[in-house]
Amino acid sequence: MQEFFPAGSIEQVEIGGKKIYCGQIETDDMEFDKAKPENRSMVMVRKKAFSCNYRDLTLIYMSSDRCTERSESQFFFPFGSEFSGEVVAVGPEVIDFKPGDRVMGKGTYPHSGVEGVMPGLPTNNASKEYEIFHAVKLVKMPDAMSYAEGATFALGAQTIYSMLRRLRLKSSDRVLITAGRSNTSLMALAALRKYNLNVTVISSQKETNDFFLENGVTQVLNIDVNQAKESIVEFPEVKALLEKQGLFDCIIDPMTDIYLTKLTDAMNVECRYITCGLFNQFPDVMTSQISPSEVSINVFAKPFLFKNIELIYNCLGYDDDLERAIEDYKNKNYEILIDSTFSGYQTAAFLSRTYTDKKRLGKVVFLY
Repeated sequence: MQEFFPAGSIEQVEIGGKKIYCGQIETDDMEFDKAKPENRSMVMVRKKAFSCNYRDLTLIYMSSDRCTERSESQFFFPFGSEFSGEVVAVGPEVIDFKPGDRVMGKGTYPHSGVEGVMPGLPTNNASKEYEIFHAVKLVKMPDAMSYAEGATFALGAQTIYSMLRRLRLKSSDRVLITAGRSNTSLMALAALRKYNLNVTVISSQKETNDFFLENGVTQVLNIDVNQAKESIVEFPEVKALLEKQGLFDCIIDPMTDIYLTKLTDAMNVECRYITCGLFNQFPDVMTSQISPSEVSINVFAKPFLFKNIELIYNCLGYDDDLERAIEDYKNKNYEILIDSTFSGYQTAAFLSRTYTDKKRLGKVVFLY
């Protein structure tokens, strides 16, 4: 094992009760032959930074299990789904990029825009320093954007701007954002600031209240939804808020299995509810102390039918969504909150801050 890794680079981190071994590995340089037909539309990128998302944790768990088996073909696995970097080489049919361009990944979905190229995230191996992509899976970074920002931008921006487009926001809307400290919710809050709406955030940690109120939030509900038996309206502060301002017209919820069934009493007639994920995404490989809501379809459907509520499920977004986010970034109407950066042999610290530190607020980035 030591022969694969530089001395002192192997570390151990515990995530969700599971021990993960991590570190930096040196491999042979990657080759990029422009003359090969399969490379004609491809771009080779040298990463400058990468970050992880919640969905990456399952891949980290599964990869760790495979590595523990010490298979020669599965001795190590790169990880991560977002990155920024510099173009090193391009194929002869690539016209939008040239060596030296600063780029980040693009996750257009449900169609990539090129037949035969898979839609969605460009990689599950963002921690690889060098990687080859089809040109359609990349986008240029704005000149003012740092590599740390670029490694946290596209996936969240493309998702959030798709969600806001589909919500069809109106100036009179009362908006609720659940799981306020999650990266998805923080990005939604950043994108909503320019709308000047009445925005309520749910967060169980009071320490973040000042941050929320300084960043466009009208009020914060410090409640733990898992303590509600059936509805968040059971909390006196929620009931008082709804009596004062009325029910919510739009809800942005990144963890539908935790929140949805307990939000219906707080939804207005014709409320638009949108989600982009589950807390318990992969129960076969992840354990949790939080139990997702389980109700019969009859109980589940009735309030949505009676109130004409729209349930919208969203995965990533279009090119146009990302373009709007980039334009807002250029005009200082949208930004990514970065919690911290790591580099060198700080792999375990990077993973720990990303997935286990309750004080984290924003994205965590690893810089090369």
